[in-house]
Amino acid sequence: MGLGDVFKIGYYHSDDGGIYSVKLSQAMCTEGGFETGDFTVGYPYNSKDMRHVLGVDDAGHRTKCYVATASDPLFVDSTHFDLHGRTYKIQGRIGEARKLSHIGG
Repeated sequence: MGLGDVFKIGYYHSDDGGIYSVKLSQAMCTEGGFETGDFTVGYPYNSKDMRHVLGVDDAGHRTKCYVATASDPLFVDSTHFDLHGRTYKIQGRIGEARKLSHIGG
């Protein structure tokens, strides 16, 4: 997310079965397969714990792209993604992480 980005509210389909609102750049919403709309229920965990793909471009720049659903082609079998005018080769797919609470569970 860079200077001058337009932000949208995207719907993230969590592994816990919930659908949560997350604020992302319009480019990230498009590339990550997010449906956009109005804010409903916010994602209750840290955004770094959302599922995403890691990529590197030909110049060595690295970034991640959040993915709306675990069945999205970007997360399942794509080899690259485009973000902010650069094409990134996917080097890893990171699933959702939800840490257990230290209090009661």
